[in-house]
Formats: sequence, structure tokens, C-alpha cells
Amino acid sequence: MNFMTFSPGNVLFLCVFAMAVVWLLLVRNLFRSMSAKHPQKYEELGKPSLTQNNNLRTNVRFFKFLFSTESTSLNDLSLSKRVSFLRIWLIIFFFAFMVSLSVATQ
Repeated sequence: MNFMTFSPGNVLFLCVFAMAVVWLLLVRNLFRSMSAKHPQKYEELGKPSLTQNNNLRTNVRFFKFLFSTESTSLNDLSLSKRVSFLRIWLIIFFFAFMVSLSVATQ
């Protein structure tokens, strides 16, 4: 298979890969913003990071935060919008990843 062949499977894989990179950047920016604007909530989440203190406990806390309404209780509209966007992004990413897996196995 030639790498430069732009089959639907290859294009989908590249899109999913790009979505994963964007996800990491968005999450990093959310963590930075929370540590600066909402340090108490950031500490409650276990001071999550992409590299340091990235363990199961902080990930579970973060995803609970992401899929709950806790962000609205912080009275920060910008943060609430980011969290909502990340939630939608993750759902779309999950379905795109599943489709890419099904295309790859055909």
C-alpha cells in the first residue's frame, strides 16, 4: 500500500489523528486556565496535567467534571463553554475513532 494513496480509510485516520492532537491542546489549555482562574477546583481534580500527575485518579476526576454540571457552578461562562465544547469534541472523536476502526478492519 502506498502511503500517498488517499483512500477514505487513510483520510479518516488522518482526521482522527488530527482530532486527537487538537484534543490534547484543548485539554492543556483548559488545565492552564483552571489552575490560574479556579485553583481550588483544579486542586480538587488532583492538579491534572498531560504529563505530570497524569494517573487514573486524576483522569477519572477530570472526566466526571467534564460530563457533569460542575463547571457551571464556578460562574465562569468561558470555562463552561470550553467544557461543553470539549464534551462534544470527545463524543465526535469517539465516534470518528470507532468508524475508522471499522473501516480499517474491512
